[in-house]
Amino acid sequence: MVRHGVSGGRRIEALGLVWLAVAFAPVANLLFPIGVLLAERTWYLPSAGLAVSVGALAANLRGRSLALLVAALAVAGGVRTALRVPVWRDENSVIESIMKDSPRSYVGFMLSASLFLIDGEGERALQAAQIAIRIVPWDARSYVVAGHAALKARRPTLADELLTKADHVCDACLNYYEVEANLARRLGDSAVADSLMAHAQRAHQR
Repeated sequence: MVRHGVSGGRRIEALGLVWLAVAFAPVANLLFPIGVLLAERTWYLPSAGLAVSVGALAANLRGRSLALLVAALAVAGGVRTALRVPVWRDENSVIESIMKDSPRSYVGFMLSASLFLIDGEGERALQAAQIAIRIVPWDARSYVVAGHAALKARRPTLADELLTKADHVCDACLNYYEVEANLARRLGDSAVADSLMAHAQRAHQR
């Protein structure tokens, strides 16, 4: 049986923990903000390091102890999965989950703004988009969504201000305007769509 020395230590366990830290660092909002505080997808790669560490720690387990550990992990994973799956029922439930799990994430508010637009609630869409802007003021998408909402709410002056800010944040983001214009057309707001694209064309020609 191999014994871990003080100097040799638990090298595999340590490697797993280092992997976890390195893989999680880019999405931990410590080196730079990513706009989301909590998301399962950000744990996929780091979880490999955790699995390596747990596997190494359990390497000397045999018989009943090993069976109990595996069973506990399987049950815990199954329960967590069963509780989480309903979140993905539809778009509304996903956004509600984002708002609950990451209340300081601008993504939830930006998506909520789009849903309010679909429901024809321009003012509520504008409020949600403006919250997204306050949280992360350097993402042009939130400004364009807010501009769309302002046009929907019949506030063209505010819409122009918001879209101008979008142009300052992102120099050539014509695709953002195209996405919002297409949404406006699907909702029957052709005048809003034309206003968005007219602003985008003016900004692109500067």
